[in-house]
Amino acid sequence: MLTAHADFFVYEHLSLPRASFLAKQTRTFTVFALSGLVHVAGDYMGHNDTQFGALKMFVLQACAMFIEDTVQELVKKYRGTPLGRPGILGRVLGYVYVLVFECWSWRYWVFLLTKTTYAEEVGDYGIISKVVEYLS
Repeated sequence: MLTAHADFFVYEHLSLPRASFLAKQTRTFTVFALSGLVHVAGDYMGHNDTQFGALKMFVLQACAMFIEDTVQELVKKYRGTPLGRPGILGRVLGYVYVLVFECWSWRYWVFLLTKTTYAEEVGDYGIISKVVEYLS
């Protein structure tokens, strides 16, 4: 649903060429911004949260993807060939990068949820409650 709207915006409204780096990044940011707005609507309906933490978190996810794509493009220009499939060390570093970025960006949304009555309704779910307690 969201990619169809992003495709219309990027390719029909902005008329960006399909294979371009700019079109890919604009499409990614559009999809993540739309997803953030959908989650903001859910936050508002669920527990009157109007602080837009979900929107910030989803746009930050798009920023992380932009950084990854930019690094890959720079390497491709420098080497003349794409990176290809990384070895075990590259995959481990990639997983660590994603984990660190996810933990950092999710706090913009989770912190807002801990300040609502919704956090009290979640209950005790073992490690999840410890994470929420640590973050707040």
